[in-house]
Amino acid sequence: MYIKKINFVIYLILAAVVGFGLCFLLRGLVAEDGFLSGDVSKADKSRMESLSPAMSVFHDKVVKDTTEFNKAVESLTMLTSLMGEFDELVSITAAASEGKDELASSVGQMLKIKQIACNAMDNGAMALESLNAIAEGKKSSINYELASQNLSLAFLMVDRQVGVGKQYVNDVDLFLRGKDVDEYHDLAYARDLWVGYCAREAAMNNDGKEIDYWSSKGNILPASITNGRPLQYLCMASELSSSMDVNQIMQNVLPGVSLVN
Repeated sequence: MYIKKINFVIYLILAAVVGFGLCFLLRGLVAEDGFLSGDVSKADKSRMESLSPAMSVFHDKVVKDTTEFNKAVESLTMLTSLMGEFDELVSITAAASEGKDELASSVGQMLKIKQIACNAMDNGAMALESLNAIAEGKKSSINYELASQNLSLAFLMVDRQVGVGKQYVNDVDLFLRGKDVDEYHDLAYARDLWVGYCAREAAMNNDGKEIDYWSSKGNILPASITNGRPLQYLCMASELSSSMDVNQIMQNVLPGVSLVN
């Protein structure tokens, strides 16, 4: 039962990662060595072998309790899906903004953050694979605690840089002022996607001020267009995030570990 459920998620994520092709899949993201580092060192692996009391309890729960296992899978999938959405959205934005110097600054910042999102997706897939092994009582070459911690930290880094989306939306609004939007459909589309993305991030963080801000921004294109956005990860991420906040997500993935300020 565990294998069927989680393998579907793993294959979905890995297939999407391979499909994007623009990501550098850097396994073993290590927080203290930077999120663009390579493989986890032997010292790091050795240090993580001794489980904390909270993680020992977590291991026991996911083996014995399907509900706990499903909560962890759901949260890992949501975090990985959100990073996949960010990665895809930046790709759409970069293509729509190509050759427009007025947008180069905000797009350049997005592309730097995109690298972190790519790393997070890889760690999310590894954490899910390791979780499956834990639930079956098997040993895994992947350290769940390390992979899930790196995914969570990368998510928080991207989440805290969501201001680049605001900058891009404002830059596009300035760029389009006095112009025929129909001539810049792709740009307006990317802009509206960021409005939706940032509005949902504000809701996840219970930020009333930002929720009001993005509600006032609205879409340039008809809602029927942006509501049907083709982002591969959007439906999954939105459905999963609608009933959880960031703190709860982190506790489902890393019980007893506080990563949120």
